[in-house]
Amino acid sequence: MIIFSPFRLVYELIVFALQAAFIYGFIVLMIIGYIIFLWTNHTPEPIEIIKYETMIESTGLICLRIDGCPISFDKMGKEHCPTCIEK
Repeated sequence: MIIFSPFRLVYELIVFALQAAFIYGFIVLMIIGYIIFLWTNHTPEPIEIIKYETMIESTGLICLRIDGCPISFDKMGKEHCPTCIEK
């Protein structure tokens, strides 16, 4: 035999209202977040590629020694290496 209890009915209504409010709030937050995501136009900016090239000042002389070359200056003040070759 089922006994009708008004307190049980009020309790069930309050629990249902809390569950519905939680689900409703969650859905509203998700929709607001999605609208903000779309509104900010979330497209990545193109990446600028910078290429660095090493510029070597070509003097025409190449030193083949591992330890380097003894540089001396000639009468005009220009560097001169006796072991470098012209290329």
